[in-house]
Amino acid sequence: LALLAASSALFGAESWSSFVAALAHHRDTIYGGGADPAYWGKIQSVFGAVRAAGGGGALAWAAQGGVGLAVAVVVSLAWSRPGRPAVKAALLSAGALAVTPYQFAYDLAAIAIPAAFLVKDRIDTGPRPGEIPVAVAITVGLFAVLVWNRALPLGPLLALALLALALRREGVAG
Repeated sequence: LALLAASSALFGAESWSSFVAALAHHRDTIYGGGADPAYWGKIQSVFGAVRAAGGGGALAWAAQGGVGLAVAVVVSLAWSRPGRPAVKAALLSAGALAVTPYQFAYDLAAIAIPAAFLVKDRIDTGPRPGEIPVAVAITVGLFAVLVWNRALPLGPLLALALLALALRREGVAG
């Protein structure tokens, strides 16, 4: 509330009505039903993947919400128990990539954040079996997204793969 009051005092209350109008415009233009079908493959989220596969807006939002809820539960549970800070940071940052509905190929550069935390934990605690093939698959997936940007929404799979690696490093997933 203090930030709301401060921004209203500095920029005027009309900045908030403009913000709400911009959100509505964004919703209608980016997530509305009128977008070109080729556009949906560019959105590197669960929402974009469902739309690229031909699913409707309601199904896409339901899938995005379901994944978001599942990731929030998993990350919250992991953070509520003792664990290594680097792995917890990897879980949180990979989870953030998985829950956002609005993510383009260039946003996948943020995958470097959970990857760096996982590398730090690997340096500190040693390797786990099977990590290298998954890391290679994630790297190949990133290149594939860049090459076939219009038709390959792999972003959510890459984020979830990093989440799975972090869970495995924490001993939660087999």
